[in-house]
Amino acid sequence: MGGYSAIISPFGEPLVEAEEDPTFLQADIDLNMVHTFRQEIPCLKNRRPEVYHEQG
Repeated sequence: MGGYSAIISPFGEPLVEAEEDPTFLQADIDLNMVHTFRQEIPCLKNRRPEVYHEQG
């Protein structure tokens, strides 16, 4: 089982979605919108990488 990948906008809207079968996804992304979103909602500002580590 696998697949079902997607490209999601900063607003959580799916831009394109894949099914279970292998496929190639592409979407147009407005980099100005991404930059504006990151400025207005700094999701990564409070990241604390010191409290987690890679497992495996």
